[in-house]
Amino acid sequence: MRCTPRLTAEARRLDELYMTSYEKSVELDLNLGRHAELVGGLYTLAEEYPSRERVHEYLMVALYNAGRPSEALRVYSSIRNLLSEQSGLAPSHRLRSLQQAILSRSFDVLTIRPQTPMRSIA
Repeated sequence: MRCTPRLTAEARRLDELYMTSYEKSVELDLNLGRHAELVGGLYTLAEEYPSRERVHEYLMVALYNAGRPSEALRVYSSIRNLLSEQSGLAPSHRLRSLQQAILSRSFDVLTIRPQTPMRSIA
């Protein structure tokens, strides 16, 4: 099968839809306290989507709440270095705030805030 621009665009759209849905699922699981159970899958997803900050945020929260704060800080360091090297950007305010919350053990910040509601795809 030949890969056309239209097919490539549709594949990207479907991948984005999948990731948004998956992130919503992870968000619900984190809010239910399933931190340790999510860590392995989030590590895999973070490797597959290395610059997707939301995945790294979820991984950091899961690790911290599973009693692994030093690993959570290594995840932050990893994405910070990647973003800096690839695009010269710093992590988002959300990730920087999460890193500070982990360092100061601000438990009220170490919860997942819902994303904006999903739009229907027509």
